[in-house]
Amino acid sequence: MKIGVLSDTHIPAKTSALPKRVYQVFQSVDMIIHAGDIEASPVLDELAALAPVHAVAGNMDHEIYALPVMRHMVIEGYRVGVMHGTGGPKPDIRSYVRKQLGEVQLIIYGHTHKAYWGQEGGIWFMNPGSTVVGTANAKPTVGLLTITTDNLRGELVQL
Repeated sequence: MKIGVLSDTHIPAKTSALPKRVYQVFQSVDMIIHAGDIEASPVLDELAALAPVHAVAGNMDHEIYALPVMRHMVIEGYRVGVMHGTGGPKPDIRSYVRKQLGEVQLIIYGHTHKAYWGQEGGIWFMNPGSTVVGTANAKPTVGLLTITTDNLRGELVQL
């Protein structure tokens, strides 16, 4: 299964629309996961035209009340937790979301606008960064996950 992952789209607060490149990168995905700070629900409708969307609320999603703050999913046998993150800058956001999500093998999170893909303590972490200019000179990015029953692979794509 190929999954498009994004977070911190901040529409309309920081930009008026998703970058066109997002649609190109996500052209052949089977599922899209949005890790919060959407800000306007039409973004989810636009993404749903490409593939089924699973989203969580971020700290800026006050208008999107129907979204959970965390989500647990099983994808191709892998236990996946999705959570945006919250509060001010956390020196170790991965420890924070790991504690909140419990026993999972892959954590998808956002909040920092800093893209990250790696494994820590036997758990894979993906922060797709942000589709808008981020903090600390981060470039706009999204993530791609390829998950099969015996393999998990992630990639960060600069927009």
